[in-house]
Amino acid sequence: MAKSAAGASLRAAVPADAAALTEVIRAAYAPYRAQGLALPPVDVGIADEISAYSANVAELNGRVVGGVIYSLQAAKAHLMNLAVDPDASSRGIGRALISAAVDAARIAGHSEIHLGTHKDMTETQAFYRSLGWRLSGQEGNKVTMFLPL
Repeated sequence: MAKSAAGASLRAAVPADAAALTEVIRAAYAPYRAQGLALPPVDVGIADEISAYSANVAELNGRVVGGVIYSLQAAKAHLMNLAVDPDASSRGIGRALISAAVDAARIAGHSEIHLGTHKDMTETQAFYRSLGWRLSGQEGNKVTMFLPL
């Protein structure tokens, strides 16, 4: 297990983590939903995604407080979902989860990794930009970004 900046342990997600990770995703996206943003159902089918793709969770004091789901199967590596419980934010957990996904993409031979986010989630976009992600496009409410590896 790797350690995040705040002492949270990172490990590969297993299907038994689905319920806890779903709750983390709901909590992380709740402020955006409260603003009325039309978001895709990012908290649906988490067990299936853990089984079908690559995923890591962050645990703090034995509790799942974050997770990342990413695909390395296609020609392009894709960060599909990243969430950190708001009660555990600002501890470096999101950065550590992204780093795990980026490292896995690099090891798998990808030259870049991609993601999509909502155009009005400007704090999220700023977070990704601070990590070196670049804007690659926008279609409707969806902003796409990539990170060269």
